[in-house]
Amino acid sequence: MKILIYTSNNTLTNELKSKLKEHEISLISSNSRILENIIKGEFDLILFDAYSNSKETIHDILALNPDTKILVLSRDPNFTEGRDYLTLGVKGYANAHMQGVHFNDAINSIKSGNIWLYPEFIQSMIVMMTKESSSAKSVDVLEKLTAKERDIANFIYNGLTNQEIADISGITLRTVKAHISSIFEKTGVKDRINLVLLMGSNQ
Repeated sequence: MKILIYTSNNTLTNELKSKLKEHEISLISSNSRILENIIKGEFDLILFDAYSNSKETIHDILALNPDTKILVLSRDPNFTEGRDYLTLGVKGYANAHMQGVHFNDAINSIKSGNIWLYPEFIQSMIVMMTKESSSAKSVDVLEKLTAKERDIANFIYNGLTNQEIADISGITLRTVKAHISSIFEKTGVKDRINLVLLMGSNQ
């Protein structure tokens, strides 16, 4: 996978290069150059180092190409910052120093069209959504699903990847994806994060 790393921090650059050796990595540190690369579209994903004016740069990138996949890396991730980035349209928000296995999970998830967030962020979002909807009438969002789909929805809620769901359920990855598509259609959500939020608001 072709990955563009956008950061001026040499320590972070070296750390990412050591964790992502199986990918084709390009490095960039200036706004003008990253916008040039957006126009060329020669990469699959941007790993974007969060910094003071990064939101403005991301806005410009997505204005040029709304389909650009961006994973924002924060050295001190928190719910408020992550929410702001997601509002801009990024596909992921993560700890810049997380382990390589988690980077690969994030990259594969985003590559498959999903949004990836670190677990603590998802739990914070669930808590907030639950509080905001506490006065609303509770509805069983899973009642329209088959037994297998309910199992898979709960696996998603607990943060399992598609491959982990396939391994636990004893079914193929393709079958898992078919079930997930059906779950999204029946519950009226468009991705994993919205499904988790929907389920969390009804706990």
